[in-house]
Amino acid sequence: VERAGKALKDAEARAERLETESQATTRERDALHAELAEMKRVNENTKQVQSDVEVAKQRMSEGALKKSLANAESKANIANGLVKTLKNKLEAKESEIGTLVEARDVLREESRRLKEEVASLTG
Repeated sequence: VERAGKALKDAEARAERLETESQATTRERDALHAELAEMKRVNENTKQVQSDVEVAKQRMSEGALKKSLANAESKANIANGLVKTLKNKLEAKESEIGTLVEARDVLREESRRLKEEVASLTG
């Protein structure tokens, strides 16, 4: 009975740790979502810069235009790379969250089973 009680306490402590980790991971996922939204905004701004370059094309010399266009394309490539990186991080975190939720559920079920076992042994 003492061993079952200790196992139950250990399972509950693990469940609490997993819940805390799950909450932290959720906060991190939310932060990554916010970062991704910011990168999308930057990407949209880059597209606007490219559009502005097209308008400026009529006013600029060929050399200045090429330099400006290369700069805008560089910014777009950087933004696209960052968006891909953030998406990959987000997918990894979502997978990690899924694993943690599954582990939490297993521990809760184990905790429930141990409580029933303790109840049957004591009652």
